[in-house]
Amino acid sequence: MWYQTTLVPDGFQGLVDLIEQTDPDIIFFCELRMEKENPFISELKLELEKRNKIYYGEYADLSMAVLSKYKMKSVSSGFTLETNVRPYPVCKAVLEVG
Repeated sequence: MWYQTTLVPDGFQGLVDLIEQTDPDIIFFCELRMEKENPFISELKLELEKRNKIYYGEYADLSMAVLSKYKMKSVSSGFTLETNVRPYPVCKAVLEVG
């Protein structure tokens, strides 16, 4: 989600349309703007709610976030895989399902 879709004409609306059409259970976002007061996830949740799509949203850090149909116990970006093949940070979400 490079720059919250702002570099694509009607990108935000296109993203909302895509989420409505595909109805995913969970969505991971990366490359969000590095801002402390970033309303992107809140705005996305509100727009989806207008379409009767309820999602929970959490930021993993200032550049990654998660939207989920399920409540999240925790979201983090500091988790790293234990092998040398992929030593880079990844986004981890713990969900409450059922």
